[in-house]
Amino acid sequence: MVITDGHHRYESAIAYRDEMRNKGIWTENSAFNFHMSYLVPVEEEGLIVLPTHRLLKDYKLTDDLLQVFYVLL
Repeated sequence: MVITDGHHRYESAIAYRDEMRNKGIWTENSAFNFHMSYLVPVEEEGLIVLPTHRLLKDYKLTDDLLQVFYVLL
């Protein structure tokens, strides 16, 4: 499995789960034992993962830059 986005959320969810388990009373069905995920085969044709939250951080959106994004999609 390749985790491309959300690996920090996954690690945080595991840390929270462990913290809650260490507090004592819990069951296998306790909500903190679960983490929502979406799995897609990496061989999926057309699969594109864009880290736009990182890419756009230090840029001003110009028409030229938007054209680059449209070409990628």
